[in-house]
Amino acid sequence: MANMETEFPLQDLILYRIHHNKPLLELEVFGNFRKELQELLRSGMITCNSFREDPTDYPYDFTLTLKGTKKLFR
Repeated sequence: MANMETEFPLQDLILYRIHHNKPLLELEVFGNFRKELQELLRSGMITCNSFREDPTDYPYDFTLTLKGTKKLFR
């Protein structure tokens, strides 16, 4: 599968879609999607709502934290 690119930072797209309750599945076409998702989790900008071994596996269930909301609306 070819890696897609976006003119917007992928982390911002992920935060935007979580904020507006849009599915994240469509963003999997971007090669660095999982890496960016892990970075958002690690930095505390999103939290996982389910208890799974790997929260970056589908189905995605995330909530924005205050830190993530501030980044989104900076």
